[in-house]
Amino acid sequence: MEKSAGVVYVAWGDQYINEAICSAKSVKQNAKLSTCLLTDKLDNSLNQYFDIVKFVNFGNIKYHQYMRKWICLTESPFEISCYLDTDTFVIQDLSLGIEMTERYGVSTIIANGMTFHHKNKEYVHYNGGVLFFNSNIGKKIKDEIDNAYIQVTSEKHVGDEAAISVAFVNLNLNPFVLPSIFNTVRGCIMHDRKIRIWHSREKPILTKIQSDQTGNDIAK
Repeated sequence: MEKSAGVVYVAWGDQYINEAICSAKSVKQNAKLSTCLLTDKLDNSLNQYFDIVKFVNFGNIKYHQYMRKWICLTESPFEISCYLDTDTFVIQDLSLGIEMTERYGVSTIIANGMTFHHKNKEYVHYNGGVLFFNSNIGKKIKDEIDNAYIQVTSEKHVGDEAAISVAFVNLNLNPFVLPSIFNTVRGCIMHDRKIRIWHSREKPILTKIQSDQTGNDIAK
């Protein structure tokens, strides 16, 4: 039987909620997937933008506010979820991410040009803005991520990406690494093929793009 799949957002405050609405519209237009918003805002009007709106209590989440996003790991209603930061725009279908997550359990994207230093070792640094996961793996990561956050902050690293990168190592997880066309961030290495997910608060670039790696993007 085919597993349910969809895109999940975590948002609080008008800015992030409005961004999630814009992103969800791009999902419907270009990826044809169900969408879910996890939020602490009780507003029935949100139901017109998302297939599922689910109330969550962020007051129980410790640490940096961006760690709230990982509540999606256990609260997503889908068997296979694509978590997206609110400042993303989906340009093409995301079926490869879903397919690889069915096979590997979790799929993500490496943060180009970045290495995470932890315990005198160099770990892969994942970009936390796009994460595909199945419900079983999501629960395992959520159980570990608070512990990972404590570890990385003891070394003066702050943020959700450091925590997720260490959590993968602690769990002996080897996620499927998607090409960075699934999380194209301005200023990073870009491509001569159309991207899948544009990750920026700047207007998405819908044409083929190249980059000189200093942020000077050239539309072809």
